[in-house]
Amino acid sequence: MIVITGATGQLGHLIVDAVLQRVPASQVAVSVRDKAKAADLAARGVAVREADYGKPETLVAALAGAETLMLVSGDADNATRIAQHRNAIAAAKAAGVQRVVYTSYLDNDPASPFTFAAVHGDTEQALRDSGLAFTILRPSTYADLLVMNAQGAMANGAYATAAPAGKTSSIARADIARVAAIVLTQSGHDGKVYELTGPEALGAADVAAIIAKIAGKPIPVAPITPEQLAGFFSGTLGMPPFLVEALVGAQAAVEQGRMARVTDTVEKLTGQAPLSVEQVLRAALGGAKNAA
Repeated sequence: MIVITGATGQLGHLIVDAVLQRVPASQVAVSVRDKAKAADLAARGVAVREADYGKPETLVAALAGAETLMLVSGDADNATRIAQHRNAIAAAKAAGVQRVVYTSYLDNDPASPFTFAAVHGDTEQALRDSGLAFTILRPSTYADLLVMNAQGAMANGAYATAAPAGKTSSIARADIARVAAIVLTQSGHDGKVYELTGPEALGAADVAAIIAKIAGKPIPVAPITPEQLAGFFSGTLGMPPFLVEALVGAQAAVEQGRMARVTDTVEKLTGQAPLSVEQVLRAALGGAKNAA
């Protein structure tokens, strides 16, 4: 049996969908904090188990009978997430899980200005120390996150960024999910580390040009300072400090070139090229030109 955590989140749900295209629902279970939010999965025959990263005893019960665990990274401050991931790995070992697949990040360097990189570095090391078989997926930044940026650019007439010079090899969540499903349902991936990226690395000017094509109007790049970006995240969007720090740091990491690597791993593993940023944006904003 495959147990997938974070199944009510955007990436986790896509992973479940992709796995169900490859194996029967009777071979799949999900571990969630709120079973009511997974009612659609239960209706499809997936076993829904309630567990909390912060309560190890619930994790062991949720992993009963599992051969493989899909550990989708949590959402909290660094200290909390590190403890949660270590709890999940310990629970997997206690429950007799044979293999763990983990969604890490392309930039997993604890010295990165992207503070969440330290979480991924710690979790990868915990997996190596656990004695369990493992596969690590290191995706680049989600291309899907650019949809909100594009909407803002269309509304404001400019593409604001604190990383005007850096490039990012953004990848669609759907492509990460397709890779995860293959790794979860096939053998031969133990001990492997897969860096997952989109087909190209784009800078702010490239993304702005794509948005301009979709919008049918010029969209110039508007550089902003890290302080301005932090003010927007905390003041306008009301994000907690740990998340503001991470997101502003992510832009600094882009400027340092940490997110510019491009690999062909997605196509090699799935036989299908990953979606481009333009494809992702057009799918989400296809009617934007007429609406502008």
